Amino acid sequence: MRTLLAMAWRNVLRNRRRSLLTAAAMSVAVAICMTMMALTAGMYGQMGDALVTRTLGHVQVHDPDWPGKRQVFDALDDADARLATLRALPEVATATQRLIGNALVGGATKTEGAQLLGVDPVGEDAIRHASEHLTAGTWLPSAADHRAVLGVELADKLGVGVGDEVVVVTQAADGSLGNDLYTVCGLLHTGAPAVDRGTAFLHIDDLRDLLAMPDRAHELVVLAPDDDRATIEATDAAVAAALHGDDVLVRPWWVIDPATEQLLGMQTFSALIMITFFFGVSAIGVVNTLLMSVFERTRELGVMRAVGMRPRQLVALVMLEALVLAVLAVALGTAVGFAGDAWLVQHGIDLSIDGQGYAMGEMTFDPVIRGQITAESVWQPVVGVFLFSMIAAIWPALRAARLRPVDALREG
Repeated sequence: MRTLLAMAWRNVLRNRRRSLLTAAAMSVAVAICMTMMALTAGMYGQMGDALVTRTLGHVQVHDPDWPGKRQVFDALDDADARLATLRALPEVATATQRLIGNALVGGATKTEGAQLLGVDPVGEDAIRHASEHLTAGTWLPSAADHRAVLGVELADKLGVGVGDEVVVVTQAADGSLGNDLYTVCGLLHTGAPAVDRGTAFLHIDDLRDLLAMPDRAHELVVLAPDDDRATIEATDAAVAAALHGDDVLVRPWWVIDPATEQLLGMQTFSALIMITFFFGVSAIGVVNTLLMSVFERTRELGVMRAVGMRPRQLVALVMLEALVLAVLAVALGTAVGFAGDAWLVQHGIDLSIDGQGYAMGEMTFDPVIRGQITAESVWQPVVGVFLFSMIAAIWPALRAARLRPVDALREG
């Protein structure tokens, strides 16, 4: 094998210009794939943060009837005590509770239908990072005092701003009519249209009073120490065990919202498409280089067959030449790719329009997409270049192995 490797290296260097051009093309494919995958990981990271971490959380706890019916009275009892139990678990990074209702929210001249979201301000901010996404005013205070934070588009439709009062009218859980006045203390821009267009955040105790639901919550939201699926599954199991015997439904986010899981799963598919396209193109160069090398060495290969070299050894020789080209491409491509990844992580790409974030479908993202270096963004392009190089070498290798010594010497 050492002899074949030395011969492969010599054969690659016979035509340095052609070999270097082929290796350079392959290295460009490696570098582009690495940087594109890092950029894609950053975009999907933003998407996962907006749709999962800052909205769904990693694990949610509900009354069993809540997901199907979503009736206001399908709520968890003793919510404060249950929340304290979850926060004490080592598998839980943070947890909060939410109470949800629907109401008419009115400003001085306009009224809109909206969702009321009663939250624990401290716990909700730890998950949603709401205080970092305010366009005006402040986040809810830790104690209930009839303040509200409105989605920016809802506030615009109502024609209200920070310091204005809004009236909220809804039906309480006991069938009575609930109504009260709240002072707008902040305007929130999350990038999620459902929140920005039609959500009013209240302190959970204020909403409990309005809905006549003391110490109740519609959902408990839990974050795991990290967003790794195995970690979330462990947190889900720990939460279910801690609430064992209670009449509750405990589910991870991908069970709650399969559509979001499918959307985020497109990252793997997009990476496969990139690798197949770029390395498929570069593989054409490998085939051309190796075929030309075999044609140029027809007489030499015939002599090698005549003196006893077996067809499988010729196959191994050509495959090793492809391997040498791949190693050169990986060495140069990963160096350039890491430089591109570092730039994307530090500076990112600004896709803002008039200073605003860019939109994709129904989601609005931060103006700057920063790259995110992952293990997959490194090893997948490396494996891809080796895999496609070996596949591209099959045809030239088989042609070399099928040479008949007499015919090869005659052609030479």
